[in-house]
Amino acid sequence: MNEPVSIRKGIVLMLLSVVFFSVNCLIIRWVGLFASVDGWMSSFTRGLAGTIFVIAVYSRGRGLHLSHLRKPMIILRGFLGVTTITMLYFTLIHLGAGRAMVINLTYPLFGAIIAALVLKEKPHPATLGLLILAMIGLGLFFSESLQNATFGGYDLLGLAGAVLAGATVVVIRKLTQTETAPTIYSGQCIITLLVTTPLAMPSFGETTPFIWFLLMLGGGIVAYGQILITKGFYHLDVAQGSAIQMLIPVLTGAGGFILFSESFSIIEIIGAILTLFATWRITIAPRAVLATSAPDVAIPQDTTKESCGTTIPPKKTPIR
Repeated sequence: MNEPVSIRKGIVLMLLSVVFFSVNCLIIRWVGLFASVDGWMSSFTRGLAGTIFVIAVYSRGRGLHLSHLRKPMIILRGFLGVTTITMLYFTLIHLGAGRAMVINLTYPLFGAIIAALVLKEKPHPATLGLLILAMIGLGLFFSESLQNATFGGYDLLGLAGAVLAGATVVVIRKLTQTETAPTIYSGQCIITLLVTTPLAMPSFGETTPFIWFLLMLGGGIVAYGQILITKGFYHLDVAQGSAIQMLIPVLTGAGGFILFSESFSIIEIIGAILTLFATWRITIAPRAVLATSAPDVAIPQDTTKESCGTTIPPKKTPIR
């Protein structure tokens, strides 16, 4: 990119990406509630839409290297991706949009822990305190459901998905040293298709054209949302961009309240705020352990990383 840096444009792009990701989550919740579409079918259409998108936009020398998809690390990233996405979609359907997204966006906490253990990365001292704060927030968030014995399998599934998403971040961090973003993303999309096709096929005949349209729309929205995030981080620094991304559970929760009458208690809201605040601070902490992109939300650590096949130059003087 050689365009002038504009903070205003970056904020607009980031806010649009928040809207796109939230709309996709609400689509998955709606089709799950009212059209009996399960997580396998939702994951399949996301993989299909993502594959079409990445080939259309990044093939023919624009950053996509299909010959690299046989590499073990890309295959591992693909299997982790389809697992975490499917877990997220099942929790969106069964837990509610807002609750599922709060749990899912704890993945940087687990990414920090896994990177410290596996990659031997030394976290910043402040990160350790933030991890404790985040765990306290999670404890508050789940406290009422634990007391009322409503904490169940889908809550555990959501947490397991967040842990695996953290592991996915670590794999992506390694891959970005040698692979382009479109190649990494295409690996996830294609493996998602291979894994979910036999599991989703029984639903093909029962899915109406309108539901097919909604699901493909959601998959396309997510793919384009990734592009918006990449462009947004060209204009914003990590603190600004990642703070805006934390609006995803807020907007998704608001949509869930309006469309599906979902709600949180005061204790759950306090726990969610503590957890998301600590997650955001870990994301922007010095010597942070997060990768340049995530399973659903790409958070680069600086503006000189390669993103979507384009090397982003250092920032210029902002145009406000």
